[in-house]
Amino acid sequence: MATTHNMDASKGKGKRGASASSGGAKDPKQANKRKRAPSKAQTPAPPPVAEDAKDQLEMRRARNRAAAAKCRKKRKDAIESYEEQCEAQEALNASVVQQIARVNAEITRITSSKKTSKSSK
Repeated sequence: MATTHNMDASKGKGKRGASASSGGAKDPKQANKRKRAPSKAQTPAPPPVAEDAKDQLEMRRARNRAAAAKCRKKRKDAIESYEEQCEAQEALNASVVQQIARVNAEITRITSSKKTSKSSK
């Protein structure tokens, strides 16, 4: 079994082989997704110990509400970011369209002036 794992690792397959042979994630976006250990200042306080089943259920629901709110906020922030990127791309697109129109007008002007100069000779 060790031989199979080593063979997979040399081909860049498997969890150990991919990270060991390539030195990390190939995609830079995946490199940013690695979770870091929280620093001491960011470590949350341990949750209080529940005494009975009702308390446990309520604590679980409270954690779930907090996680759901965090997820909604993250999704909302991502959507806002995408909308900003979309607006920026639309503005860029509009400026490129204007530039194309100017270049086409210049081409038309040049070709018409060439035709005029040929006909006058």
